[in-house]
Amino acid sequence: MMFIFENPTGSAYCDDQYFLLYLSYNGLINNKIEEGIEVMKKSMDYCYGKKVLGVISDLRAIHGNFSKALEFVEYQYIPRLIKYGMKWVVHIAPRDLLVQHLTEKIHEMNQSIEFKLFETFDVADQWIKEKDRKYK
Repeated sequence: MMFIFENPTGSAYCDDQYFLLYLSYNGLINNKIEEGIEVMKKSMDYCYGKKVLGVISDLRAIHGNFSKALEFVEYQYIPRLIKYGMKWVVHIAPRDLLVQHLTEKIHEMNQSIEFKLFETFDVADQWIKEKDRKYK
C-alpha cells in the first residue's frame, strides 16, 4: 500500500496494484470535519489520472456526527472518483446507530455505483475479493 496522507482524524492509502483506495478515520469527529474532508481531498489529488475501482472507508474507530461532510461527499468526492472509474464503495462501520445512519445516507446519494456496509474488515475483504475477480 502506498501512503498518501495522514492527520489526527484520518489517513489515506492506495493499493495501485488493485486500484483500491483505503481511508481510515478515528476519534470524535464532530469538531474535526475539516480534517476528515482533508483526508478525502488528499486522496482525490493522489488519484488524479489513475484508475480507482473501489474505496474502502473504515469508520470503526470514529464516533459522533459527520453529517456536515455529506455535501462534500455527494457533490465533490463521489463524482470525482466516479470519473476515475470507481465502481463501488465499502464502509466498515461500528454498531453506532448515528454512524450507520449517516453511512446509509451516503449510500442513498448515488445509484450509479455500488455501496456496501459491513461491520468487520474480514467480511468486507471477502466481498472485495469477489469484486476483484469480477473486474479482472
